[in-house]
Amino acid sequence: MAGPLAGIRVIDLTTVVSGPVSTVLLADQGADVIKVEPPGGDIARRTAGHGEFTAMFVSCNRGKRSLALDLKQAAALDVLRRLIASADVLVQNFRPGTMERFGLDEQTIRTLNPRIIYLSISGVGDSGPYANKRVYDPVIQSLSGFADVQANQTTGRPQLIRTIVADKTTAIFASQAITAALFARERSDQGQSIHLSMLDTMVAYLWPEAMTQYTVIGKEVSAINPTARPDLIFRTLDGYITVGSVSDAEWRGLCGVIGRPQWVDDPRFSTPGKRSANAAERITLVGALSDSLPQTVEPGFAKITENVGWPNLEARLAWTRGAPEAASWVPWSVSEFGLSGVTGRFRTVFPSGTRSAFETRFWGVSLDGRMRLGQRAGLQGELYAGRSLGP
Repeated sequence: MAGPLAGIRVIDLTTVVSGPVSTVLLADQGADVIKVEPPGGDIARRTAGHGEFTAMFVSCNRGKRSLALDLKQAAALDVLRRLIASADVLVQNFRPGTMERFGLDEQTIRTLNPRIIYLSISGVGDSGPYANKRVYDPVIQSLSGFADVQANQTTGRPQLIRTIVADKTTAIFASQAITAALFARERSDQGQSIHLSMLDTMVAYLWPEAMTQYTVIGKEVSAINPTARPDLIFRTLDGYITVGSVSDAEWRGLCGVIGRPQWVDDPRFSTPGKRSANAAERITLVGALSDSLPQTVEPGFAKITENVGWPNLEARLAWTRGAPEAASWVPWSVSEFGLSGVTGRFRTVFPSGTRSAFETRFWGVSLDGRMRLGQRAGLQGELYAGRSLGP
C-alpha cells in the first residue's frame, strides 16, 4: 500500500531546518515534494559538509526532488507559478514581505490555485516590532522563555538546549497543520492559509508545565523560579542516571529500591500533588542518597535505570543505513511512526559526484507536472534523494 499522502504534490520553498523538516515528514508519508532552491542552493548544503551534501541537509531533505530557480528572473517566476498551479501544498519560510516582492501574495497564489494549502513559517510572526528581523533557533529559545526554564540552578544564568528544538518543534507543528488542512479540504473542497511562527510554537510547547501559573484565569500566581527545582540527573559511584516517578505505585517502587520505604507515607511526599509541591526537597534527598549507590545496586534499581536509548531503537529496527550507492555515512530513521497496511519507504541520497549527469538547464513544466530538461539560463534542474526531474 502506498503512503497516506501519495498523490499529494508539495512545493517546498523553505531552507535550513524548520520548513525542510516539515516537508520531509510529508515526503516520508508518500507526498511528492519538489524543493525549489536558489541557484546557490539551500545554505544547509554548505555547513559542516561531506562534499556536495551535509548531514543536516540530507536529514532534512531526503526523498524530495530538487529544482534551482533564480526567482529574480521573470522566466523562473513563470515556472514557479506553473508549479503552484499544479500543487496541493505550498510551504515557504521567507521573511515577511518576500513573497509579495516576488508578486506571489496570498491572493495571487489563490488565483493560481484556489484549492492549494498555503503554509507560511516565520520567526516571530507577520506583525510586531521583530517581524522583519532575521531569527534563528537560539533567538527563539531566548524570546520564548525556554532558556530561562533551563537556567543554571546555581548562577541563574539562562541556558540553551544544545539542539535546535525550536526549529524541529515548529516543523512538527507545520506538518500536522498541513495534513489537517488537507483533510479539511477533502470535506469542504476549499484551500487553506496557515501562518505559523516559531515563537508562537515554542510558547505553546512550554505552556502545559512551564506556564501553569498563568493557565487558570483569576487564579494566576507569581512565576515559579525555574532554578528552584534540581533536574533529574543523579550521580552514582559509577556514572550518571536519571530516575523519575509520578504515580503512587512508582513512588513506592522507587522508595523500596533505594532503601527508603519511610518516604512513601511521609506527609511531604504521600500524594502526587505533595510530591510536586515539595519537588526540590524530594529530588535533593534522592540525589544525596544516589551519590553512595552504584548504578546497578540491585536488580530493581537496574531496571529503573536501564538504558532504553540505542539498544531499544536497534531492537525495534527503527534505524538503518543508506544503500551502498548512497552516502554510507548517513544513518536513517526509517519512519517516525507506522501506519497499519502501509509499507515503509526509504529513498536513498546520492553522494557527491553523481549529480553531474543531470546538470542540464530546466526550461519548462508540462501541465501534468512532468519536467522537461533543456537550455535556458537561470533555471537549473538537478538530482538528489534518488529521484530525477525527468519524465
